[in-house]
Amino acid sequence: MTKIQTFKEKLFALKKESIKLQRDNAVKFDGKERYRFADLAQIQDKLEEPLERLRLLITHQVVDGALLTTLWDLDSEESLTSSIPLTTHKAQDKGSEITYYRRYNLLALLDLKTEDDDGKKAQESKKTFSPNTKARTQAVAKKAPIAQIKEHYTVSKENETLYLSLIK
Repeated sequence: MTKIQTFKEKLFALKKESIKLQRDNAVKFDGKERYRFADLAQIQDKLEEPLERLRLLITHQVVDGALLTTLWDLDSEESLTSSIPLTTHKAQDKGSEITYYRRYNLLALLDLKTEDDDGKKAQESKKTFSPNTKARTQAVAKKAPIAQIKEHYTVSKENETLYLSLIK
């Protein structure tokens, strides 16, 4: 016999799913990419199967000038709600605001995280910190902490040992 899960157990089970969301939509201003985000459709697609399996339902509604996003447990009828006041008055802008807040509320209510592709790219594009670089000479002169150097450069274990011996 299967034990019926409580609402909190269902939320915990959903958290353990480790749902991966990609920031694959870009927002540009003045021709430059300013930030990336996971869109609402992707979030809904990734949540559909786990929510159905756990018998959880999400509703969104506008009440008294605020967007209410509610996560319902269909077995216990318990719920968890997030509310964000709407500030826009133009119809076209209001639709965008509601879509944004639906996405924002889902991420917040379910504690979902988005993959930071930009961070990965920055990590992959780091220069190599080696004994014969100008950067190493400057770092030795300043006695820069190795952690600070690693923020900007890829440092091999061998070069780290060499550097630490030089700044003693």
